Amino acid sequence: MGRVGGMERDFSPVALDKLRKWLKEFPAVMKEFEAMFNRNRIFMDRVVNVGPITAEKALNYGFTGPNLRAAGVDYDVRVMNPYSSYEDFEFEIPVGTNGDTYDRFLVRNEEIWQSLRIINQALDKLPDGPFHADAPHYYLPPRRRCTRTWRP
Repeated sequence: MGRVGGMERDFSPVALDKLRKWLKEFPAVMKEFEAMFNRNRIFMDRVVNVGPITAEKALNYGFTGPNLRAAGVDYDVRVMNPYSSYEDFEFEIPVGTNGDTYDRFLVRNEEIWQSLRIINQALDKLPDGPFHADAPHYYLPPRRRCTRTWRP
C-alpha cells in the first residue's frame, strides 16, 4: 500500500521476483500490441488527423503530461523540476507533432516504454533492505476532543 513517505512495507523477495518476471515478459506483449495498431490502416484512418490540438490550445486549456507533449510541447515536469529522484534516471521524453489522436496514442505508448526503463533502473538501484523495521505502521495525526455539542 502506498502512503505519504513511501510504501507500507518492503517488497518481499517473491514480489520482486514477480516484478522482474513481468518486466521481462511485458515487452513482447507491448510489441505485439504496437504491431497490431501502430500501422494498422483501419486504426490509422480513425485516429490520424482526428481531434488535433495545437500547442497553443493545449497550453491555454491547461493540458499536462502526454497530452501536452502530443501537441508538440516539449515539457516534462520530471525533467524541468525533478521530484522523487527522477533526476537519477535516464529516460527520453516523447513529443508529438500534430496533436491528433494518433500522436496522443503514440506518445502514450512511448511513455510505457520509458516507464519500463525507469522501473528497471529503479530495481537495479534498489539497495538491500529492510528499510521500515523501526517505522510505525501508520502515522496518524494527534487526536483532539471536540468540546462543542452539535445541535440542529
